[in-house]
Amino acid sequence: MEVKFLHLDFGEGVYAISAPATEQMYLILGTEKSALIDTGMGIGSLKKYVRKLTDLPLVVINTHGHPDHAGGNGEFTDSEIYMSDKDIPIYHKMCTVDFRLNDIRFMIGDEAEKIKGDFISGLPKTIDLKDGDVFDLGGRTLKTIAVPGHTPGCICLFDELTSYLFAGDSLTNTDTWMFLDHCDPLMTYLKSMVRLMGLNLKITRIFPGHLPTPVSSDMILRKIACAKAIIADPKIGIPVKTFAGQGLRYEKEGGSIIYDPLNIKE
Repeated sequence: MEVKFLHLDFGEGVYAISAPATEQMYLILGTEKSALIDTGMGIGSLKKYVRKLTDLPLVVINTHGHPDHAGGNGEFTDSEIYMSDKDIPIYHKMCTVDFRLNDIRFMIGDEAEKIKGDFISGLPKTIDLKDGDVFDLGGRTLKTIAVPGHTPGCICLFDELTSYLFAGDSLTNTDTWMFLDHCDPLMTYLKSMVRLMGLNLKITRIFPGHLPTPVSSDMILRKIACAKAIIADPKIGIPVKTFAGQGLRYEKEGGSIIYDPLNIKE
């Protein structure tokens, strides 16, 4: 099976890259450096694809430690790689080749064996990423915002040039997964979203870690409304199953969350 990457050019030095497992990465260009937000599942050479788009020095920033966001880190050992230390246990457990290959088997069945040899290996050391850290790319900066919830170390990145927010899995047009055994309580996620709103960043677009991209900036309010309704009545959701486990799903005002009714309050 041929491994392909695709990209969309959103102008102003912002590229959205779609990987074989449909995860979304983003390449942001400054005048002196470039930033790659997430490395995907690590199937095929993302690095070669990125180098077709830019030859600027590259910094890699993981929005969190899940395999479809940090699985390709092993290809970028010549770059600085940033991730919150809070997600290192998740990274070491879930970004191995065996774990990622098992995920892909759930997604595409026997076809996974055809791309087994295209998996990037290695779990390179990362640099701790903290709330408020700023990446100066030359002519633009990316500011780190901690948004614990989906994982303890989840972050968003705000591009002050465009007022774009790169949100990983914290803000998507699809279900926010809050049912995994390492997710923070739903109350923690709600507090993260309320704090994000309170920063008054005047966000114009949100770029999530999965299609469709981008999503409307009012998705923050939609996720807040959904989380508040669940916290008020944890039995409100409908049981659903995913390849990673099961939980209750609730949707309100276009924002949806799959959650664990036993992991609501802090």
